Amino acid sequence: MLFRSVSQSRYELVNAINLSGLSVTDFVNKYLNTTDKAGLIKTLTAEASLTPEERAIKENFATFSSGFNKDNPLTCQKLADYLDAKNIAPLVAEKLFGFDPGDLATYRYTPEQRDVRQAYDTYTTQFNKDNPQTIQDLANFATANKLDAYQAAVALGLSDATITALNNELQFSPQERAWREAYQSTKTPISGEVVTQFQATNKLSDADMQRIFDIEPQKLQDLRITTALQSYSGSDKQLSYAELTQFAKDNNMDLSKVVDYIGTEETRPEILKNLRDYVKDEELKSSLSGVQLTDYQGKKYDADDLLNLANQIRQNFDLKGSSGGVYKTEGQSVGFDYDEAKKLFPEGKAPTAVDQVALDMARGLLQQGITDTSEIAKYKPTEVTELDYNVEAGLPNEVKVTKYIDPATGKAFDPYIGATYTGKGGTNYYVDLTSGKLVGIS
Repeated sequence: MLFRSVSQSRYELVNAINLSGLSVTDFVNKYLNTTDKAGLIKTLTAEASLTPEERAIKENFATFSSGFNKDNPLTCQKLADYLDAKNIAPLVAEKLFGFDPGDLATYRYTPEQRDVRQAYDTYTTQFNKDNPQTIQDLANFATANKLDAYQAAVALGLSDATITALNNELQFSPQERAWREAYQSTKTPISGEVVTQFQATNKLSDADMQRIFDIEPQKLQDLRITTALQSYSGSDKQLSYAELTQFAKDNNMDLSKVVDYIGTEETRPEILKNLRDYVKDEELKSSLSGVQLTDYQGKKYDADDLLNLANQIRQNFDLKGSSGGVYKTEGQSVGFDYDEAKKLFPEGKAPTAVDQVALDMARGLLQQGITDTSEIAKYKPTEVTELDYNVEAGLPNEVKVTKYIDPATGKAFDPYIGATYTGKGGTNYYVDLTSGKLVGIS
């Protein structure tokens, strides 16, 4: 029997070739009438390489697929169900039907896994570039579908990196995941105040904070101290020595530990030195409560008033504009006996000549009722009329002079606030009312 066309199925043609004893090429050239003999030879050669069982599978699938059309398409789901029912292995299906491996991806999953994939496809429709899916979202899906990381990986085809991240995320509760997602999505560093407040509000231990957010306990402690420190600052948000000292006292911390949380490595040694000096000064002030000092004239002054005023004077002292023999002395008495003056200085600190001059100037200001250098500003230059007695004529003469008067009280202030004769020559003290500086000159 001669074959004049190729209308017969490939299955029938292969059977005929086997019966003829010819090769595929000889059979096609001799018996088949076709314009594409090369292509047919290639197709039949591939078909002839199949086992009878494989050809039967193909014939059965051809029959199965002929029942589908555009109104009833053959979907991947239907294909997977068919292959599953016929127990056809993935590699066999790929070889026999010529599907792209990707088209058979669904087949590689069990019906339960395919349900998971379908549910996941629906779940992910809520995400987009403005609302990207996070690892926490994937973990929430796994939890809702009662999947562990391995089951989710098999069903969804996850990468190794995603499996590792998911396995880590599944150890957290949905609430903890929501916290982690919010924390990880923050674009700017979270302040210590926010972290400590969050921990307190949600009643989380340091161990919880480390487990959920990977924040080390020491870091949390540092954040708490930094936040607490800032709460001691005033409206200017700058911590004064008094505020730093109070914080150390309230929290039972050494000053050196407190300083670790402010400044820089370069500035901390100087800050610590000044802070310790401040503490010594405050302790001295406390010890001077109710103490009085007696000057060389026998007049008594409250130690607190003298020390506060002397400290202000030192800050406003014009050392460059000052001169006099007193500045070259050491250990001598200036206004107060030297040992009396030493009572106002910390133990082990000897007052300098400038310290003693400032103390003597404070004595002079106190004699005029000034207890704070800021009070000097209230005295304004005022022209007043005074009587000048002419000794020769024995008659009073009116003259106009400028004095510094407090308009509210009418009280006058004398800028010349005293003098000392310690050292070579005398040294006069006065207030430069133009600059506000205090000067001592010979």
